[in-house]
Amino acid sequence: MAGEDRKLALNDMPEGSSVYRMISVNNENTKTKTQKLKNHKGNLLVKIKVLVAVIAAMTGSYTLYHQFGDTPAEIAESTAQALEQDFSVPTASALANTAAPNVKTSQSSKAPTPEDVEDFVASLENQPVQDYNPQEANFTPPASGENVFEGETRSGFGKPFHLKPAGNVPLTAKDANMAKQVVLAGGKHMLQIGEKDDLELKTSKFDEKGNVYYKFTQEYNGVPVHGRETVVQADSNDNVSLVTGEFEPGIELDVTPGLTGKVAFSKAVDGMRDNLYGEPKFREDPSLQIYVSESEGPVLTWRSVMEYSSTTEGYRVDEVFVDANSGKVVDKLPRIYTSLSRSVHSIDRQCFDPNWGSSILPGREVSPSSDNHAKSAYDNSGYTYWFYDNMFGRDSYDGRGKKMVSTVHALFATPNGGCSGDNAFFNGNQMVYGDGGNMLQNPAGALDIVAHELTHGVTYSESNLTYRNESGAINEALSDIFGAGAETYVDSGGTESSPPSGGLKPQRSNWTLGEDASVNGGMMRNMSDPVADGQSRDSYDSRYTGSEDNGGVHLNSGIMNLAFYLLSEGGVHPRGRTTNRVTGIGMEKALKIYYHANTNLFTASTNFESARNRLAQSAEALFGQCSQEWTSIHESFDAVKVNGRWTPCDDGGDDGGDDGSDDGGDDGGDDGGDTGGPVSVSSAQASSSYSQAYQPANLHDGSMSTPWVSSTIYNSYRQEWVMLDLGSTRNISGMTIHWDGSNYAGAYDIWVMENGRWVPAEQVRQYRWGAADIPLQETSQYILITMRYGNYGRWYAIDEITVR
Repeated sequence: MAGEDRKLALNDMPEGSSVYRMISVNNENTKTKTQKLKNHKGNLLVKIKVLVAVIAAMTGSYTLYHQFGDTPAEIAESTAQALEQDFSVPTASALANTAAPNVKTSQSSKAPTPEDVEDFVASLENQPVQDYNPQEANFTPPASGENVFEGETRSGFGKPFHLKPAGNVPLTAKDANMAKQVVLAGGKHMLQIGEKDDLELKTSKFDEKGNVYYKFTQEYNGVPVHGRETVVQADSNDNVSLVTGEFEPGIELDVTPGLTGKVAFSKAVDGMRDNLYGEPKFREDPSLQIYVSESEGPVLTWRSVMEYSSTTEGYRVDEVFVDANSGKVVDKLPRIYTSLSRSVHSIDRQCFDPNWGSSILPGREVSPSSDNHAKSAYDNSGYTYWFYDNMFGRDSYDGRGKKMVSTVHALFATPNGGCSGDNAFFNGNQMVYGDGGNMLQNPAGALDIVAHELTHGVTYSESNLTYRNESGAINEALSDIFGAGAETYVDSGGTESSPPSGGLKPQRSNWTLGEDASVNGGMMRNMSDPVADGQSRDSYDSRYTGSEDNGGVHLNSGIMNLAFYLLSEGGVHPRGRTTNRVTGIGMEKALKIYYHANTNLFTASTNFESARNRLAQSAEALFGQCSQEWTSIHESFDAVKVNGRWTPCDDGGDDGGDDGSDDGGDDGGDDGGDTGGPVSVSSAQASSSYSQAYQPANLHDGSMSTPWVSSTIYNSYRQEWVMLDLGSTRNISGMTIHWDGSNYAGAYDIWVMENGRWVPAEQVRQYRWGAADIPLQETSQYILITMRYGNYGRWYAIDEITVR
């Protein structure tokens, strides 16, 4: 992390505790808790000094569907046993005989590749860790009748709730399992949680203040409940500060389907046949889910993503839910949102034929300079990438560097069977642009349109707001907001390498959308005065409640657009619907709050009132309780008449500054002294990384404030690894690894490469954070560290590794 203000805080430990005693062991005690793994060749002990940062992953789309897994029973013993055990390890010969198979090496350089290391580590996955008992963190249920939470639960559709710990009841979540127990046990009565209800971990993330966010999907009898998600926020000391989301109580269903997924969808397609052009294509295999219908309540369904063309709606990509017993279509949710690794392709004005669908995408790759459409798509996707990268540290729309693919010169099937170039959309994988027509000219030429569409990709990868009704209007508003932000970024002087030196300075034209692609230069939406476009709404009491426009996703986006404008610029409602004055905080802070909420607190079913509460929580997390930013969030939603109860603060409250907690420095553990001169690390590779800000290169960049961080740990047996290349064969007398915070590995092994084989050098079995130096006596170019037993649902992080 860049700068001390982004340093993740460590937990302070009482000096008298057994944990403190273990952390503070001196050199002699450390030597009794580790054991040589090699035989009588005179090897020294390895000491590792490792600082592990508190960080939650997710982000990326692949993390969305990992399964929740409890700690295996055979490794789950009490904390006291884990702390007081003898940390002896098996002999080197025993380990070498079972855990050091030949590793494949590159034929040209004999250097191990990441694939080689993955193969080697895979061979260790299922081997038990001898003489090791991990800590077990458990939530203590409240006493009978004791209120654990206070806050609001709503009875409307989705059953939204926003809860905080009540009174002096301490709530702690050191990992995802504890966070889950906090909700299931602590919220059992308030949320009406039944015996067959459960929570499955979906993502875990962290923010720059060290707060951790665990997001869970509700399950009933093992089947996911679509759109019902719970977020648990814990601070840098693992204290729970918020539980929010939607929970569907009282489900009573037989979860055994009467039809297979294939048969159910076959029946569904037969029922749609009269309105279909050609055969639909399925992007995903059917999966069983409970879908909560506004009219019918919970229904057992098969879910898939279907691509088709209809006589009434033209080309479509929908998330489709089919009754698992009758084959009837229960609902369809759009996956096409209309309105820097990158490439541009052309399909040469081919129409999305129902028999081809997206099989013609992305088309033939063309030079960005081939014509104005291609150049516009290439340039504006790049500007959008720089905006997200430099303002939020986000690597592409999925947060994991996905290539930004654009296709130009497209035609789109229309309901009457014709084709039109008057459109642009993001289909979940790439951007597709028409050439324009009666309404648009070169849609790729408008930066705010390009950034708008790519922001749908950000939202899909994060909160995945359902594209219907209020959650769909919030989805659209976020795309408008960050589209305006990207355009302002460029107009204010933002570049590929840095944000604008003077900050974001929006002009009047930045608050209107789409005018650069309009045939007559008119705007599509006006964020500062939404009703100026003749259709958008600008207050909650005037919202559209019909079924057109997917329940008003575009029409009602103006409500949040105006709230954001007032938050940024300040002022009053432009049409006088309310009279309260909002204190502006500037676009940059406003974007930061909205981005934080979308990536950490928004759920798929977030409505306007929930969005207000969660945005206020984000403002509090980033800028402090009772800060001006927090106050202005509430003022801005009061101005557009979105419901919400709040009490203005009199004293200004916490300013969100440094709380004086431990900055992750040495905790007093044994450092063993330096046993040799430094050996430079040429390069580092790792099994994964949380985001582009936390890459393996950070392990040897000389900075203790820029850690490498792994992706989320969803299974304690899953091993993560780090490999160091010293550039040439060196004599190694020791190494120091800096674990940062409480997310260290409970068990980690050090290996060196000898004659094309990974040979065990040292094994560490202890719970500790801070720094520990362990001497080695090895000769090698490559060092491998394999890690397991981190906090479930969290991650590993290392600030720096030095080798002597």
